Amino acid sequence: MVEVADAVLKATGCSADAVRVGEIRQTYTGGATIVRVPVAVAKTLAKGRLLVGWVSAQVKVLARKPLKCYRCLEAGHVSLQCTCETDRSRLCYRCGQPGHLARACSATPHCPVCSERGKPADHKVGSQNCSPPTTRRKAKNAADKTPAAKPVPPVTKGSVEAMETIAP
Repeated sequence: MVEVADAVLKATGCSADAVRVGEIRQTYTGGATIVRVPVAVAKTLAKGRLLVGWVSAQVKVLARKPLKCYRCLEAGHVSLQCTCETDRSRLCYRCGQPGHLARACSATPHCPVCSERGKPADHKVGSQNCSPPTTRRKAKNAADKTPAAKPVPPVTKGSVEAMETIAP
């Protein structure tokens, strides 16, 4: 992790306290980690590759993820606004079983949210295969409202954007 942080610092010249490096995990292409840096630094790094030791690592700027409630594991709200009666906060994100973390889970993926709705559940919670709830009330309310243009927050020196590096 120190090597990745040093490579980011060397390539961008940003301050050391602005760089946060996550755990390096093994993937089928090598190692991967998530690095949190200011937006301007992330955009600079995303233009090319990052030399980490002897490895030329690919850099990707991650897309913003939608809100997800950590109590019921459904999308679109956070736990403070959760009105769901089901508390899934102690379930594994991968297999939907209690007692362990998704990081250490080797079971087959199973989504408890989709399973409860009678939909295919052979995926992790919140993955692209996870379909959001569709109720008539929500669909009607969505049709009544016209989408308002959300203002894009300005890029400031202190803003942070997640970034993933993949080293072969």
